[in-house]
Amino acid sequence: MRLAREMPASGLLIIEAPMGEGKTEAALAAAEVLAARSEAGGCLVALPTQATGDAMFSRLLTWLDHLPSTEGHSVFLAHAKAALNDEWSGLVRAGSRPITAVDTDGSQSVPSPGSASRQGSCGLQAHQWLRGRKKGLLASFTVGTIDQVLFGGLKSRHLALRHLALAGKVVIIDEVHAYDAYMSTYLERVLEWLAAYGVPVILLSATLPAAGRQALTEAYAGAGSGARIGLPSDTYPLLTAVSPGKEPLVAQPPAASGRGTDIVLEPLDDDLLSLMDRLERELAGGGCALVVRNTVDRVLEAAERLRERFGEDRVTVAHSRFVAADRASKDRDLLGRFGPDGMRPTGPHVVVASQVVEQSLDIDFDLLVTDLAPVDLMLQRMGRLHRHSRRRPARLRSARCLVTGVDWRSDPPEPVRGSLGVYEGRYTLLRSLAVLRPHFEGTQLRLPSDISPLVQAAYGDGPVGPEHWAEALNEAYKDYRAKLADKRARADAFRLGPVRRAGRAVIGWVDAGVGDADETRSGRAQVRDSEESVEVLVIQRRKDGTLTTLPWLDRGRGGRELPEHAVPPRRAAEAVAASALSLPWHFSKPWVIDRTIAELEKFQVAAWQVKECPWLAGELILVLDENCQTRLSGFDLRYSRTDGLLVTPSGARDTRVVDLVPSFDLVSRPWLPIQFLDGTTTELSLRDAFAQAADIRRLVGDVPTQEFALLRLMLAILHDAVEGPEDLDAWEELWETEDPFRALPGYLDRHRARFDLLHPERPFFQVAGLRTEKDEVASLNRIVADVPNGDAFFSMRHPRVESLAFAEAARWLVHAQAFDPSGIKSGLVGDPRVKGGKGYPQGVAWSGNLGGIFAQGKNLRETLLLNLIAADNDFLHIEKDDRPAWRREAPSAAPWEPDPDAPRPSGPRDLYTWQSRRLRLHCTKDAVAGVVLGYGDPLAPQNLHLREPMTGWRRSAPQEKKLGRPLVYMPREHDPSRAAWRGLASLLFAQPVRRELGVQRQEAAAGLAPGVVQWLARLATEEILDRRSLIRTRVVGAKYGTQQSVIDEMVDDGVTLSVVLLHEERPDYGKTAVDAVDDADAAVKALGHLAGNLALAAGSDPGSVTETARDMGFGSLDGPYRQWLRDLGRSPDPRQARAGWQREVHRIIGELGRGLLESAGPATWEGRLVDTREGGTRWIDDSQAELWFRRRLNTVLPGASPRTDEAPQDRVTQRAAAVGSSAPVEEAPDGPTSDDITERIT
Repeated sequence: MRLAREMPASGLLIIEAPMGEGKTEAALAAAEVLAARSEAGGCLVALPTQATGDAMFSRLLTWLDHLPSTEGHSVFLAHAKAALNDEWSGLVRAGSRPITAVDTDGSQSVPSPGSASRQGSCGLQAHQWLRGRKKGLLASFTVGTIDQVLFGGLKSRHLALRHLALAGKVVIIDEVHAYDAYMSTYLERVLEWLAAYGVPVILLSATLPAAGRQALTEAYAGAGSGARIGLPSDTYPLLTAVSPGKEPLVAQPPAASGRGTDIVLEPLDDDLLSLMDRLERELAGGGCALVVRNTVDRVLEAAERLRERFGEDRVTVAHSRFVAADRASKDRDLLGRFGPDGMRPTGPHVVVASQVVEQSLDIDFDLLVTDLAPVDLMLQRMGRLHRHSRRRPARLRSARCLVTGVDWRSDPPEPVRGSLGVYEGRYTLLRSLAVLRPHFEGTQLRLPSDISPLVQAAYGDGPVGPEHWAEALNEAYKDYRAKLADKRARADAFRLGPVRRAGRAVIGWVDAGVGDADETRSGRAQVRDSEESVEVLVIQRRKDGTLTTLPWLDRGRGGRELPEHAVPPRRAAEAVAASALSLPWHFSKPWVIDRTIAELEKFQVAAWQVKECPWLAGELILVLDENCQTRLSGFDLRYSRTDGLLVTPSGARDTRVVDLVPSFDLVSRPWLPIQFLDGTTTELSLRDAFAQAADIRRLVGDVPTQEFALLRLMLAILHDAVEGPEDLDAWEELWETEDPFRALPGYLDRHRARFDLLHPERPFFQVAGLRTEKDEVASLNRIVADVPNGDAFFSMRHPRVESLAFAEAARWLVHAQAFDPSGIKSGLVGDPRVKGGKGYPQGVAWSGNLGGIFAQGKNLRETLLLNLIAADNDFLHIEKDDRPAWRREAPSAAPWEPDPDAPRPSGPRDLYTWQSRRLRLHCTKDAVAGVVLGYGDPLAPQNLHLREPMTGWRRSAPQEKKLGRPLVYMPREHDPSRAAWRGLASLLFAQPVRRELGVQRQEAAAGLAPGVVQWLARLATEEILDRRSLIRTRVVGAKYGTQQSVIDEMVDDGVTLSVVLLHEERPDYGKTAVDAVDDADAAVKALGHLAGNLALAAGSDPGSVTETARDMGFGSLDGPYRQWLRDLGRSPDPRQARAGWQREVHRIIGELGRGLLESAGPATWEGRLVDTREGGTRWIDDSQAELWFRRRLNTVLPGASPRTDEAPQDRVTQRAAAVGSSAPVEEAPDGPTSDDITERIT
């Protein structure tokens, strides 16, 4: 106040003081003094944003109430959304003016939606005469955005009216440090003209650089005035008064509150897991944390993850992508909870916000986490830390600021991409890091005393930071200076010229100007160096087609119906206007903005495009569906009152774009196809699949082999997350606990970046930058396995796969690493195996070698645990450093180089994620459109039985001969023509039942049981699994053709058996199950011989009918055997169970044989002589064939009762009688009844 009285009446006063010290109140008090001395008739207050303007308007009205007399004065809120301000609209309604006269000096036509001259919501003035949006500034007391002042420096129409509005007032400009070089160019010219008019100006800032102070003072008072101040540049707090031709006055008052805050600065890694873990520790005893991110994308990404950790109701989001009404509600909520008298939440709470919390919100937090920003903005954010006096949790009684948004491993540290875009390069960010560096190393930062030294050092010209940062800073400075020059050059193109000498005419002063300049998109763009934005009004269309306002709007505005045939009621129209939203950068880029506007203009209600509907006329309307979703310009939009607007590429509902970088994170995005226990299917993320495993029946891949590959991926994750299990006890603990996967959320969070399908540097299961010599990109047919041989199983795949959604692409990516065929592939740059631009065959991907086998429990929880083999066993060797692919170095195009000191594969984690291929998916913004595919790490299948547990193994004599080794085991592949139960012996081969009991084996085994089956046998023997429980062993595999270059067939079968069959101390059950398969084989063989003999008797070739009969026999026994096997474990005596099975086989095969005999024609009744292998002949007819069949059936099924129904001779006699003749019947020989004629023919 003293300086305001001492300085010239027409002068510039700069108030620099800390945040929360009452600068605004001091400015209003000084304005009273300066107005009285200069005979000014009013005051104009300019602020950075509409939101800060609204807050200031309330304070202005309170101030006016305390002035001695304001009768006859008018007030005006000067921004496009003024009419949405309750206090302002209340003043307007109190005037009882008709709303039709809101813009009498504007155009009488309604601009089309999307027009650049569209003004947004028309402004209403509280004075009868001040009805036009340009005349509004003539009101005595005005609050508006800084644009209203900057327009005074722009060559535009009605410029004289704007200057008239500024003259005769005291002008207050808040947050003057917040304006960039482009805006400052206009501000400096406006100050020059205001000085010429003798207008008192008051500038406010908490963090004004000395260079900025000098530029402002010289703009107002003339060159050299700033240099005459004569105080150190870091003097703070500081009051500066200058006037043209007068000596500057300065004062350094103490901080008004006398408070000081010591702040500890710490770096924090820029990964969300670090953020979550740190906040969880810091807020363990309660408290409120503020997390400030530099982009809205980062805000939403962080909020999503923090809600996973803290819960939905303990995380609040604040940013600029809310409709105006919700934004205002957010501000009120923040003030209500974190303001001076706020009712703070109980327990921990986190507010995740963008820069909207930097200014003009008097809120206070116990802990601050902030992205790196220019130092003045960092200090603004720190001003929200321990701002008010209150009791705090013990852990948070010391103020602490954690700085993220930086790669701290670099030197100098590298800011994240989004921050570089927001703050236009590295320079101001590196300078900020440099001046804050001592505080990261232990020196506490003290507010407010350190504000000015830090700001002046960061924005000064002196060297900062370590010497080895100099090169990086110099390069960044060059870019910074180039951008500054460009900004000033562009701003100067339409900037008003300097003040001329007194008496000179101003004719032509706006020539070559911009025309009209006001609160339109094009007007604001002239004085702000930002991309043109698109503003929309958001409404909703219900399921019945009715248009309404957003349903949750407060104060009775929500859910109001909007007629399409008439002007909506005023309250409804106001509610729509309150739902204004500026669309984010996705829609304002030069290449998309026209498309955006064109699509929005398709919705236009003619009844609203009239002057009587000023709220909606000419506006762009964004219509959401009943789920608050819509599509625009190739993006899917989803809006919620808690998170605001979320934008994802169309068709990729779960893709997130963060700071221009797309992301599809497999940890949190749905992509795994699953079937719940109730039969419904959906897609889940990795995190949710583990969390809901007890409610999931199984994975359901697009093809069976995909399910096998995905299960192995989940097993690798589980092995790594639980770090084992080390032994059977650790496994049993997992099996019995209610939450065996409790380690998974933290594990997945730690490695989330490596599970990002679209990561620019380390994309999941891919190689970043992978390319061929000619940069070819192959069709997705190369990785989609349901189009074998080029013939699509489904019409949607014909003739080729054009694109894949990210979720499906992720599944086929995992499948390709497991089952990709061999053949010639792309020659990858950097792969030494490439010859002539081609990658020659290296064999199929690893799992393609296997006859895959795994245990399937009653739900996914059991399936995962049953296949999770503990390390303490003799059939699976696991190295100590066994790691999955995502914990290894990112691969290049070259293959892995063997290291004798680190054998690989090192165990199941390594093998289940083996990178058999080098891939890179080529993506558009919303899908995968192609692939680069080449060979990866080769892996020979010989003798890997101690590494690979999910297949059976067979001894291979050809491989032993080829390799010169005494013993070689190869994976036992599945036969697609053979049901799984017929190979039960190979499943249980390692069981003692497959050896003569008590006899020492002298030779190596001809086959080995799968490791997973040996593991199940151990669980059964240790009686960890209930002997009566059932386990399904699934068999999955691929059959390759044409030199393994295509997948011909896929195998998917299973056998459900009782756990007791695997019990090593109860071998009789397992032996009975295998012997029962032998019974079925022998019986079916007898049926085949019957069919062959009948064919010989008729003079036909026996080959095809024999095979057909066998297929029929096995098909008929398939269901009964599976059911008998399920029930075997409940039988007290396996021998009796086998006898029962033999009776069932005898019945089924006997009935099939009877059917063959009854369908045989007369030629078989007559019979004929056939040659035998011994060189003789033998008479055969249907009677003889039947006799041999029944003898053989009774022989191979001794437990079955002999058939006593109709005798063969009687049937032959009846058939002979039917044709009117009798045929001699040869008695069956007493000799070898186990042989039949089809085995002895020549």
